[in-house]
Amino acid sequence: MFGEISAVLNCRSSASVICKNYCTVAALSIEDYQGVTQQFPRLGEKMAHRVAVNNRDPLTHFFINKVSRVDYL
Repeated sequence: MFGEISAVLNCRSSASVICKNYCTVAALSIEDYQGVTQQFPRLGEKMAHRVAVNNRDPLTHFFINKVSRVDYL
């Protein structure tokens, strides 16, 4: 899975991937992601936690902290 930072933070994705073998690719729009996390708030919390843990960048932590204060997330 990649691009989860852009889904959690509602920003443009800068992820790139090189596949070493055959793979299946699926996409989830920001609108669809937000719809799913509204129905399943715990999923949104887990995704935000994953982004925070896997990305130790101070700027990412700053944005996650600010976004987590918004009611709709």
